[in-house]
Amino acid sequence: MKYFREYNIPLAGLGLGEHLFSFEIGSTFFQQLDHAVYEDGKVHVDLLLIKQETLFELKFNLNGYVIVPCSRCLDDFNYEIEGSNRLIIKYGAEYVEESDEVLILPHEQHHFDVSHLIYEYISLLIPFSCSHPETAEGKSDCNPEMIKRLEQHEPDGTQTDSRWDLLKNFKQDND
Repeated sequence: MKYFREYNIPLAGLGLGEHLFSFEIGSTFFQQLDHAVYEDGKVHVDLLLIKQETLFELKFNLNGYVIVPCSRCLDDFNYEIEGSNRLIIKYGAEYVEESDEVLILPHEQHHFDVSHLIYEYISLLIPFSCSHPETAEGKSDCNPEMIKRLEQHEPDGTQTDSRWDLLKNFKQDND
């Protein structure tokens, strides 16, 4: 895709040593990806590429937020992310992912697209379940109307689920 051209790092022609690349990830980035779970956010990515004689070391630092739905009230909110990842790239006969941190590229590949890695690293910083953070007063920032509706459906503690009664008896029989 044309949009991701700026994420295509030229490996050939770089001198030995450190090279810094910076990227500003926003809604266009997320929307250009096929099958992206997240659609918006703002993440700053610094990529330090260290070229050595036989390999490339890539150090990614990510900082920003991604808009995610709250697992409790379903309203969207800005989930703050911050993290770093490291990748080693070596040349070999063919493309091989040796591990999460080591990648072998074919000798004839002179560019490397980091857009998919950036999205993957962002995704890894977001937990499966996200809820609005609490305010300084210790209250949830969740949608109060939704919380009120959820509380109406909460069990009052006096009712028990009869399906569990069989398990209670099972435990008592084996004591």
